[in-house]
Amino acid sequence: MRSILQASLRLVCLRTSRRQEHLTDERRIEATQALDLIKRDADENDDWGQHTGDTFHLCDFFIHFDGDSDKVKHDLWRILDLLFGSPFITPTFDEFAMNMAFSSALRSADLSRQVGAIIARDGDVVSSGANDVPKYGGGLYFPEFNEAAKAVKDHPRGRDYRCGEVILMCLNEARLSLTY
Repeated sequence: MRSILQASLRLVCLRTSRRQEHLTDERRIEATQALDLIKRDADENDDWGQHTGDTFHLCDFFIHFDGDSDKVKHDLWRILDLLFGSPFITPTFDEFAMNMAFSSALRSADLSRQVGAIIARDGDVVSSGANDVPKYGGGLYFPEFNEAAKAVKDHPRGRDYRCGEVILMCLNEARLSLTY
């Protein structure tokens, strides 16, 4: 679906711990059939099946349903307002922290290491981190403005270039292809 709709697709995922309860109590499905349905949705054999276990992490927006339908309605309206550019909506702390983690992941030029993390407590960011080349003595290397070149350049020892434009291929993948 993403390959067809590309940038216009927005995937909204609803998560609930009440799915089995909903299927058995409200939809009147037998408990064993409800569990079978949940398992099938998580990893359906059909190539065109749901595969919710493989797709959930790809969502653009997440909504948690705990039984309060008014909160779900509010969350859906918030998503629509965000998508259509309401100028008066600012991010929640969770949204802000997720954006910081995503931005931290972009610190690494090596796609195989683009991992970012934020540690937060009580609405405060305690620490952030990225999986990148460590700097001798602590910290990370950052590109810097080079006066002689009049351009922003990577620190000479700041990248290991396992994957990147210098060698035009990923050495990790090249080694894997020789192994298998």
